[in-house]
Amino acid sequence: MSGMDAKHTQVQRIVRRLLEDLNLQISPADDQDLRDAGLTSLQLVDLVFLVEDECGLSLPEKEINPANFKSIATISNMVARLTVRDGKTLAD
Repeated sequence: MSGMDAKHTQVQRIVRRLLEDLNLQISPADDQDLRDAGLTSLQLVDLVFLVEDECGLSLPEKEINPANFKSIATISNMVARLTVRDGKTLAD
């Protein structure tokens, strides 16, 4: 499994676990808007903290924006982008 695939799978698990914890009985597609799936803005803040904690990242403030947290796919892309620099994975 490539680093990008591993990060994507990790983000999927984080989002799905949050949804289960919130008793939201949905399984969003990777490109589905998480707000449309039922997450509120406060729950998205919880998601930011979960992504930071479980991916071993400290997200730069400029990365914490609605576009990066719109869907599983956008979160995965952000995590992959932030964890790879100069060909090295920083968050593993």
